[in-house]
Parts: sequence; C-alpha cells; structure tokens
Amino acid sequence: MKFNKTKYFFEIHLSLLIFAQDTSSYVKLITKNHIELKTQIFTNEEQRFQYKIEKGKLYPKINLQASTVKGKSSLTDEAEYSEITLSLNQPVYAPTIYRQIKLEKDKLVVNKEKIKNLKEMITYQSLILLLDYLKKEEHRSVLLESMTTSKKNMNATAKRMKVGELTKYETDLARAQYRSQKTLYQIRHRELIQSKDDLETYTNQPVPSYTIAKDINRILNKPYRVENLEDNFELKRMYSDLKIQNRVHSISKSKHYPTLNFIARHGFNDRYKDSIGTEEETVFGLSFNIPIFSGFRTQSEINSNNIKINKKKSIIRHKKIELNKKLSSLRNYQTMIRSAINYTNQSLTSLERALNGTKRKARSGDSDKIQIYNQEAKIIEFKHKKIDLRYELKRNKLDLLHLQGALEDMVHGKI
Repeated sequence: MKFNKTKYFFEIHLSLLIFAQDTSSYVKLITKNHIELKTQIFTNEEQRFQYKIEKGKLYPKINLQASTVKGKSSLTDEAEYSEITLSLNQPVYAPTIYRQIKLEKDKLVVNKEKIKNLKEMITYQSLILLLDYLKKEEHRSVLLESMTTSKKNMNATAKRMKVGELTKYETDLARAQYRSQKTLYQIRHRELIQSKDDLETYTNQPVPSYTIAKDINRILNKPYRVENLEDNFELKRMYSDLKIQNRVHSISKSKHYPTLNFIARHGFNDRYKDSIGTEEETVFGLSFNIPIFSGFRTQSEINSNNIKINKKKSIIRHKKIELNKKLSSLRNYQTMIRSAINYTNQSLTSLERALNGTKRKARSGDSDKIQIYNQEAKIIEFKHKKIDLRYELKRNKLDLLHLQGALEDMVHGKI
C-alpha cells in the first residue's frame, strides 16, 4: 500500500480543527500521540497474550509421535523397528496453573490501570507547562504595556525639553526608564519562547490558541473535594503491586499441593525380520503426583513472599500518612495564597490612587518625575506579583486534583 503524504497531513490538521476546541480536546490529542502511552499500550497487548499462554496450559496436549529404528544386537540379527503413537495429557487438578492464570489476569488489569495513571501524569505535566506558558505570556503583556507607555512618555518629554518646559535631566530619566522596561521585556520574551518550546517538545503538539488555553480556568474552577486518597495514582500502583505479590504468594503455597492428570496413549509398533510382528497398544489412566520434599525451597519461597507482603503493607501505611499530610499542606497553602492575592489587590488599588495623586501634584509643580517613575515601577512590580500569585493558585488546584487522582477525569468531564 502506497503512503499518501498529502492525505496523512490533511488528516492530522483536520483532526486538530475538529477536536482542539478546548483544553479537554487538546489534552486528548496529547495523550493519544504520547510515546510513553503508546509504549504502555504495547506492553498491555504483550501481557494479554501472556495471559492466553498461561490459560492454554489447561487445555489437553495431544502429540503424534512416529519413529523408525534400524539396528542389531547380540541376540538378534539386523532388525527394523517402527512406531506410531498418539498421546493425550489433560490436567484435571493443577492448582499452580490455576493461580498462575489468575496472576497473569491480574497483571492485565494492573497494566490497564497503568495506562490510566499514565494518562493522569501526562495530563498533569502538560497542564503545568501550559500554565507556565500562560503566566509568562501575561508577564510579557504587562511589560509590553509598560514599555509602550514609557516610550510615549520619553517622546513627550523630549518634545517638552525642546520648548524649555523640562530639563535634560528629566529627559534622560525618561529615556533610562524606557530602556529598563525594554530590557525587562526582552528577558520576558525569551522566557516565553523557552516555555513555548518546552510545551511543544513535551506534548508534540503546537501551542493551542490563547482562547483554548484559557479554558483551563473553567476546569480548575469546578468544585471537587473527596474525603480520601484511594484514587491517588501512587497508592493505586502500590495496591496493585500488593495484589500481584499476594498472587505470587498463593502460587508458592500451591507447590505443596498434589496434581492430577488424565493420560491416554494409543500406538502401533512393527518389527521386521523377527517373529514378533505388529503390536497394537492402548493405555489410559490417571497420573497422581504428591510433592514430599524439595529441599525446603518451597517453604523458603513462601516465607520470602510473606516478608515481601508485609513490607508492601508497611510502605502503603506510611504512604497514606505522607499523602494526607501533603493534602493538608496543599489546602493550607491555598488559603495562604488567597490571602496574599487579597493583600496584593488592596496594595495595587492604594498604589494606583497614590500615583494619580502624585500626577496631579506634578501638574501643579508640587511633585517631580522621579517620584512618579518610582511609583509606576512599584505598580508594575505588584502586577507581576499578582500574576505569579494567581498562577500559583492555579498550580495549587492542579496539584490537589492530581494528588486525589481526579485530574484526568476532571479535564474530560467525567466528574
């Protein structure tokens, strides 16, 4: 089949137009094309066939064997011996096989959970990078506005100096302020480009439009609160590991149990150049096997698995305590950020009022330009602080959702 490059790129861009309507569809595109997720899906398929391999051990095993031998011994002359045998072996009671099948089935379920957890992690990392990009975009916008105002002020000051209304010192001061704002803008612009590159490298997708990206506010503002952390991806992984270890432990114990197989065999053998002739044989019955002694290997394996189970249970208990502390810390930090935002808003309002008053005094000659520039610089500083706090609050909400294992479902509207 010939690869149609034009059709391929058309389908890719068409999918972007159709699906990338909000943050949810943007994240779906990221997870769909992420290399780690694709690798895990292949692992899941591999495990599915491993489960079928183990399940196949319960089916009857039928073999057809044919042989012909030519030779002689001290008792007989040269002879030719031919044999054809059809044999069947069917496990009747095989506890180790049963438990091994359950183990492989559990691994299949665990791999599916890993896919979901991986989607949660990819969503989390993508939204963190997206928030960082949006924050730097707002920082740049504030400096662009400030730089534009400073440039207008510098030009106006130069004109007023020509007609003798202002001194050269005041003009140089306006020019220095503009250059300072321009330098800061260039720094923020480079930071924005770096943030954009990081986002596109991780997601393997173009940066979404600003309108689509801002849709993240709608997701983070959804009310969500749970009383436990059972959906936390780390805890779920630990519980899955514990379940697998319990299965391994049960397999070890089953090695003490007897096994029972049904066997059947039917065949023909033929001898030439002697008096025996053709012989037909039919055999069937039960094969019973009881493990008696294995050099203490089985019991040592059981004891080892018991220790591993207790170790995993202990780790889970400590992890729960750690996660609950982290959850409480994030909630307390959120309260602190909200207080800081309120303080910053009040400070900005006070600074803007003070700046308006200073400008009125400057027009009447009671204040100088230096005081105005200092107050404007302070306002810009608080605007940047407000942006940082707002995005710190969004990051905090993101961390809370991720900690509770609810972020991926929240993004896609499942809760």
